[in-house]
Amino acid sequence: MVAAFTLFGVFTRYFAGKQLKAYARAGSIAHQALTAIRTVLAFGGEQKELHRYSEELESAKRVGIKRNTALGGITGAIGLTIYTSTGIILWYGVKLMIREHYDHGTIIMVFMNIIMGSMYLGNALPFLQHFVNAKNAARDIFGTIDRKPQIAKERESRTLTEFKGDIQFQNVSFAYPSRPDVPVIHRFNMKIDSGKTIALVGTSGSGKSTIINLLQRLYDVTAGQITIDGVDIRHLDLDHYREQIACVQQQPVLFEDTIAENIRMGQLSATQQMIEEAAKRANAHEFISNLPEGYQTVVGQQGEALSGGQKQRLAIARALIRNPKLLLLDEPTSSLDTISERDVQRALESASSGRTVLIVAHRLSTIRRADLIVVMEKGVICETGTHDELLAREGLYAAMFHEAVSSTGDESSLGFDHVSPEGVWKHKQDSEAASMSWNGEHTQEKSASSVSVILNTLRRNKWVLFRMLRLNLPEVWHTVSGCLFCMVAGAVQPAFAVVYSEIFGVFISDKDPTETTRRVNTMAWKMALIGIVRFIAMLAQGYFLGVAGENLVKRVRVKTFEAMMNQEMAWFDRPENQVGMLTTKLAEEVAKVRSVSGLQLGAFSEAIVLAVATLLASFIFNWQLTLTFLAFFPIIVLTGIFRLRNLAGSARDDRETQEIIIARESLENYRTTFTFNLGDYFQNLFKKKQDAERKEVNRGCALFAMVYGVTQSISMFAHAAIFGLGSYMLMNGTIAIIDVFRVFCIMNLGAQSLARTASFGALAIRASICARVILETIDRNSEIPTNEGLAPEVSFQGKLSFKRIYFRYPTRKTVSVLQNFNFTVEPGQTVALVGESGCGKSTLLQLIQRFYDPPDHGPDSGIFFDGYHARQLAPAWIRRQIGVVSQEPVLFDITLQDNIAYGDNSRTVPMEEIINAAKRANIHDFIISLPKGYQTMSGEQGTQLSGGQRQRIAIARALVRKPALLILDEATSALDAENERILQEALSSATDRPKTSLVVAHRLHTVENSDIVVVIDGGHVVEHGPPAALLAAKGAFYALYAAEKHTSELD
Repeated sequence: MVAAFTLFGVFTRYFAGKQLKAYARAGSIAHQALTAIRTVLAFGGEQKELHRYSEELESAKRVGIKRNTALGGITGAIGLTIYTSTGIILWYGVKLMIREHYDHGTIIMVFMNIIMGSMYLGNALPFLQHFVNAKNAARDIFGTIDRKPQIAKERESRTLTEFKGDIQFQNVSFAYPSRPDVPVIHRFNMKIDSGKTIALVGTSGSGKSTIINLLQRLYDVTAGQITIDGVDIRHLDLDHYREQIACVQQQPVLFEDTIAENIRMGQLSATQQMIEEAAKRANAHEFISNLPEGYQTVVGQQGEALSGGQKQRLAIARALIRNPKLLLLDEPTSSLDTISERDVQRALESASSGRTVLIVAHRLSTIRRADLIVVMEKGVICETGTHDELLAREGLYAAMFHEAVSSTGDESSLGFDHVSPEGVWKHKQDSEAASMSWNGEHTQEKSASSVSVILNTLRRNKWVLFRMLRLNLPEVWHTVSGCLFCMVAGAVQPAFAVVYSEIFGVFISDKDPTETTRRVNTMAWKMALIGIVRFIAMLAQGYFLGVAGENLVKRVRVKTFEAMMNQEMAWFDRPENQVGMLTTKLAEEVAKVRSVSGLQLGAFSEAIVLAVATLLASFIFNWQLTLTFLAFFPIIVLTGIFRLRNLAGSARDDRETQEIIIARESLENYRTTFTFNLGDYFQNLFKKKQDAERKEVNRGCALFAMVYGVTQSISMFAHAAIFGLGSYMLMNGTIAIIDVFRVFCIMNLGAQSLARTASFGALAIRASICARVILETIDRNSEIPTNEGLAPEVSFQGKLSFKRIYFRYPTRKTVSVLQNFNFTVEPGQTVALVGESGCGKSTLLQLIQRFYDPPDHGPDSGIFFDGYHARQLAPAWIRRQIGVVSQEPVLFDITLQDNIAYGDNSRTVPMEEIINAAKRANIHDFIISLPKGYQTMSGEQGTQLSGGQRQRIAIARALVRKPALLILDEATSALDAENERILQEALSSATDRPKTSLVVAHRLHTVENSDIVVVIDGGHVVEHGPPAALLAAKGAFYALYAAEKHTSELD
């Protein structure tokens, strides 16, 4: 038995570990896909993501089947051991009784103790796997807890009493740990005097952002050292050091909280007045004040409820409230419109006074007035000096500068001419109020208790578990076969109880040793035979029900994930459908559905047979004693119902999901978390959520313990009643003593086995709750079905018409984003959409892709593709005509080759086309310079690449699609002038260039080559026409253009 238990633990640990890893990989795929749902839908990647997810689940399924089969066999082996050892003990006991003259009572007492102990040990076996699973999880958890970080707060670290900000890089070399053979910085030497502004410029991937990372001690140098005020930063107190720093990244990170809390994260002790003052300095106060909830507006997951420019301004406010001694700016104004950039640039210049500033910029005009400009190329310094000095040298900086001038076509945009635009386009407060233009707003209103909703819905649909069983129909023969073997296993227990009770008759009635020996030998063989039957039954049911259960879990997971991927974008905007909640549903809720199939269904079948056989046998032997035992059943049933209701009532609500969201957001955005010293903040927030749940769990445990005690004690009272009545009937001669023991043994052993399966009742309750939630997702029909509608055989020719477009986001119906928008894009045109941040530009792009549908105001209202109304066309067909490059590109944790090929998921993209697209996006040379080339993993969200490299991969991805309509949403904001020029030339000269292009840009020089410029304000068109004509008209576009020139002048 010890060997069997040992094997049980070993097999459980082995298979559980492999299955958990497979599920973790599948969960990562689901999380990536749901987080980047817009990218997935835009490129038609639903089936690809579903296939990737299904493949990992298939691996977990195979491991699960092996696990269930092995554990079924081991469980059967333990039963075989118990029964055969019982027979051996009985046989040997008779030998001792005859030869050694052992007392009958002693033999029976030892025999019963061994039997009862073995039975309880066997009952504990199903729960052993929970300990093994916990051990597997604990190994990983404690490995993380016990790991000593290489960059940590050391006790012997120093604290600078006066942080001046003198920085020096001394022979610094660095390679990222994930690619140690690819040097990023090599023998880098630079000195930054306190209070000075230093600008880092260079092509994408030259190492500029790496310098920012090293200064924040997100990584430590490979060689050399970085000193602050003469002290190696590795010797400084990490928390205190980071308190002196603030960083504004190129792609701003916000957390799922209110606007006020996101700004306060820069200085946790900040008052509301300080928050508002920082927002004003970052030019964010006005748009915040115009929101219905003001500073209490929830920004949504990853700040998705805000436009790119608004997120950037909040990130700047978060940095300014910190009042840092060292300010790090990594393209901080790349997402802002011209007017906002001008105001924020002034705020940053004001904030830079008296502190050390390090700026990373592609746009040379933004750093012209820096005290020192450092030009980098491939991790080394090429030249340093002021703007004028570097121009005079006619080196790399001068070449980059002239390249920028060439790309804009006007030196004034770089700040040469002083233009004082009069009557600059006035800010429109209502357009800022309509600025939640990405996904709508997540309100703070909490939904009703999810448990109450689930239970109420469950009462309306009593057949939810049968719905789940219907999903198991392909494995019906496996299920039936498994249940039949479970029934056999269930019938074994009463049979053993009958044989077991015969022992008392042997020792009491038989006086002849020979007869006693013969009868005992017969009983021993019967017990061994029962053990063999149980072993075969348990092995078979482990396999058959393992197949059924694992297939059900995989099928439900795939269907649920598929249903999620098919929903319209407004569904994802709802607070209850945030990514953390959806991944929790896939990982945990679906797993609980296993209780309606597989081994749990087998246990239920076994319990039914066991109960029927037990009662039938007991009634046959003596109905009076059986009824006496059953008299205690109402109490047992009532306590059981109470336990089940308690378990159902304590089913976890969204607090668990909130904990996951907190942990995931803080860890995924670790750079922001570490830089702003938010580790303790998020730990406390996580603990607060846990403490609230723990109190409720403790109350439930106290009630559960009381009910459990009552349940266990009732069985003792029932035994006492049976023996009491049995003694009375014996004295009256109405029953034989052997029948008393028969009823007692049958009912006692049967009750123990039923108790072992009673826990599955609680699992079934939880399964029904989870099944109801899952089926709601699976059954929900998308309001914008991806494949429903026309799919014209003729490809899209490029004519796009907007007629009377009105739009409000479903989650924010009080704010109008587009109001009577009208415009027509002719085939082959390049149309630029310009306007202030939040005016509705990105909203238009989402409507074009049918992420949302505008309200229907008649047949002449809507978006038309070559004359077809968008509502008539299948969204999948529309998206196949479009290639998108977004402002914040999303890459998947797959190879660079696969990321580029993701642009066309309708076919297998040849390697030649992938390389050609990479060359056109000017990323091919970088890729082939990597050790693994196109097989290099990009990391989750492309973390292994710089911002410019990610952007160029995204551009290559769009180009490989060969779209009829190309959408560029600030697509070149992360590129330097040279890469931007190369891309523009590639797009304009390619033979397979898009028929039509839509460009959204804040930098107006990037739209000067457009055929038409459309100026948007307040959700409608205020001006449109060729760029030159609009400049000559000196209207809204001229005001924006002049404002940009004036901003450059300020630089």
